[in-house]
Amino acid sequence: MITDKLHNDKDVKLLTQQGLDFSTHNKYLFLEADFLLWQAKYLSEIPDFINAEERFLRVVELGNKLNINKLVTSAGTSLAFLYYNQEDNEKAFELTKKILINVTDYKNTQAITLLQLAGLTSFNLHYYEIANSYLKEAIRNSEEMNNPVFKSRSYTFLALTLSEQKNFNQADNFYSKAELEINNIKDETARLESLAWIFGYKAKLRLLESKYNEAIELYENKLSIMDKIHLVNNLEFSQSHEAIAIALSAIGQQEKAQKYSTIAKNYQRIADTNNQRINCLLALVPINCNLKEQ
Repeated sequence: MITDKLHNDKDVKLLTQQGLDFSTHNKYLFLEADFLLWQAKYLSEIPDFINAEERFLRVVELGNKLNINKLVTSAGTSLAFLYYNQEDNEKAFELTKKILINVTDYKNTQAITLLQLAGLTSFNLHYYEIANSYLKEAIRNSEEMNNPVFKSRSYTFLALTLSEQKNFNQADNFYSKAELEINNIKDETARLESLAWIFGYKAKLRLLESKYNEAIELYENKLSIMDKIHLVNNLEFSQSHEAIAIALSAIGQQEKAQKYSTIAKNYQRIADTNNQRINCLLALVPINCNLKEQ
């Protein structure tokens, strides 16, 4: 079994490949699936989309052959997120729906994650009523579990879709609920990470509302928290600085806006080098996503 000793790229490549070779040679299908799943997740983080997809699909195949639904669900969920971040909303939605058909208990974090993803992907495809239904189901189950992390995240995803539809007051209410729930997260780092995440999307809402000073403050707060907990995400750095530049430009502070814009471009270059991607809907700056119509 792969352990936490896998702390660098060389270890991951070597040990997972050795384990995969051993299990494949000896036809230990469960072990093969286990190593393939670890390898696929690693490849998806590099990211190496083609090879990650190939391995996730193989794990799903093995999971079905062995009649182990946990393997199918784990690999399928990761693959659906991979499709989503590649902007393949149709594939992500269809795969998520297929996995959810076999879910019998929704009161667990994996099921709630699937409901959230189904809501986001269906929203991107303009299935707004379906999206709303999935996201509210995610909220209901996270509330019944009384899981503050998943409650705050579910509230935030619904708020995000509401803000995209210009339902600003409703979106604001759900962002407020998400912030309140953050106080119930006991781990300080997890609490701050969740707070930074919410601040980014709430700032996006303020930008859409043309409340530029409030947007700037929220984006700055997000960046400050990320710095405090040493959270590095060059794509989020880029988008936050770009959004601040937009807000500064809107209130006539062109020189300062240019500085933020330059910083944003520098971070974006690093993100591009590392192949960092995120679905358009989850961007921290308002973007015309050209989402697929029904």
